[in-house]
Amino acid sequence: MAKRRGRVVALGCGALLGAALLFAFGLLAAWETPAVRRWVLDRAAAFVGQRSGWAVTATDVHLSLPRGRITVEGVTVAAPGGPPLLQAKSLTICLAWRALLRSPVVLAQVEVVEPEVDLAALPSPRAKKSSDPDAPLELPLEIQALRVSKGRVVGVPVPKAAAPWVRGVRLEGVGFQGSLGKGTLSGTLAVARLAVEKTMSSEAVFSLKAQLEAGTAGQWKIATLELEGPGVLARAADLEPAPGPLGFSGSAELSASLEELLPESGLRGQVGAQLGLPAGGQGGNVALEVRRLALTPVVPAALSEELGLAGATLDLAASGEFSFGPGQGVAATGHVTVHAVQGGETLLTARIEPALTGESLAARVEAELLPALPGYRRLSGNVTAQLAQLTSPVLHDVHLELATPDLAQSFRELASRWSQLLPELPPSLPLAGSLEVAATLHGPARDPELALHLAFHPQAGGTVELRARGRPPRRQGEIEARVAELPLEGLNPQARGKLSALLHAEGTPEAYVASFQVAGEDVGFGALTVDGFSARGHTDGRLVDVEHFAAHRGSTVVEGQLAAPVAAPWDGAGASLRVAAPDFGVEEAILDARVEGGAVRLDVTGVATAAGPLWLSAWVPLGALEPWAGDALASWPGAK
Repeated sequence: MAKRRGRVVALGCGALLGAALLFAFGLLAAWETPAVRRWVLDRAAAFVGQRSGWAVTATDVHLSLPRGRITVEGVTVAAPGGPPLLQAKSLTICLAWRALLRSPVVLAQVEVVEPEVDLAALPSPRAKKSSDPDAPLELPLEIQALRVSKGRVVGVPVPKAAAPWVRGVRLEGVGFQGSLGKGTLSGTLAVARLAVEKTMSSEAVFSLKAQLEAGTAGQWKIATLELEGPGVLARAADLEPAPGPLGFSGSAELSASLEELLPESGLRGQVGAQLGLPAGGQGGNVALEVRRLALTPVVPAALSEELGLAGATLDLAASGEFSFGPGQGVAATGHVTVHAVQGGETLLTARIEPALTGESLAARVEAELLPALPGYRRLSGNVTAQLAQLTSPVLHDVHLELATPDLAQSFRELASRWSQLLPELPPSLPLAGSLEVAATLHGPARDPELALHLAFHPQAGGTVELRARGRPPRRQGEIEARVAELPLEGLNPQARGKLSALLHAEGTPEAYVASFQVAGEDVGFGALTVDGFSARGHTDGRLVDVEHFAAHRGSTVVEGQLAAPVAAPWDGAGASLRVAAPDFGVEEAILDARVEGGAVRLDVTGVATAAGPLWLSAWVPLGALEPWAGDALASWPGAK
């Protein structure tokens, strides 16, 4: 009985195994029919679409049960109703059947061949839903080895700022080797050809390598990144999300040759840059170095020609630190040095120390022009501005200092260097001598207050000093000029003697008042000479009033006062003089002259001579003076 029951059980198990084998062979046979494979593909696409929100299709699928290998051909991924975002020639999955019973499912290997991604097909941002394509993707599986080969990326968006120079960007020969586990994709990305299509020249091709991690929940990290191409090498490390306005931390460095990287621009020079963003995202540091930057392509052509910048280069070094404070915006400090050279000669050195606090920008500036020349040409001071009003800076004690031991020689050197900018002055102009200039600007740059001091020491002797204060844009202020014992021979070869003077004026060119004092010793011009003279007076630009005038030669003395309009007609002009000329027999004479009605009225009274008192009165039409005055009398009423 027991044997019979055993035989029945054995026969039952055999029948069950036989049925299973028949079912397996039947399933394998059915799998070879396209309709079954299509049905499976449709069910799989519906499942993936429901879980991810993407529309997924494929053209065919091949299954190798003993090897645990599934190959899907003609894979396409798109947003529902949109153009293809991803297309791949094939997707191969290798798995261990036992791993299908685990959670999450473990795939031994996934390989994607010839995928093409079109970023232009990305859906526009909108409110996220659980089924949206841009919602976090939750995949309950792990991939031990993920490989992508011969990939391609097109439709890369070009920033508006780069649009004038870049027509498009595409990636070819994209490869990836890595894994997917616990919702994190990690591995090595390599791009054989990162092609940049330029608008003005042939495309530039770069290569890219990166070691990265990316999570399905949006987290990411780039351990290393390297971009290399014609004239450029860029590296980055430890890039990852961080709190703060920048949103990431890490470090990066760049070195570039401008003539290789941007041949169409005409730029020449070397550029290096470093960026450091410590973990925490609350600040960082940056450095920039520019070497042998050719100035000709940078400066506008007309100005470059005027300044004679052919062959001039610039070196620049900048560094800074910045931080972000809660509710305070960004705070930054920096240091910049500039060194411009032409033909081995230094044209300019400058040092700038900027500082940014919230919306306020401040900078300390120090610069020197042509430091190798005798004397100095320096600029220093502070500038502040609001970020929203950078075109309206404020100057704080900005000093301009200039000194030269020989003004004439310095001007000739500068004129030969910048012939189109500086005129050629007559050789007879008395510029030989030392010059010192100090100017200070304070206040809004569009309307600053100017304080100026100039001192010129002619080689022949004497001093010319000028002081001014005011607002140049308004053409308003005051000026004081002082001349001390200036030899007149330097001004005119026919002149002799020394001149001293003081002039003070204030107001505008249209409305001003001025006072003056003039004195000379042993002054002569041609045959006319005096032992000394002096005058003082004032003017408002319409009338000149000489309050006192005196001149003497030997025992002859002339003194008095006069007043006259600055411009014709000169009606109302007059003079009152006292003359003493004992050598000519005139002890004293009083002379009064007035211009009235187109004539000069002359009265000479109180003439004391050895022969007795004399007097003279005359009325002289101005027309009679025309042989001496010429066309100057043409506008006077009644002159004819």
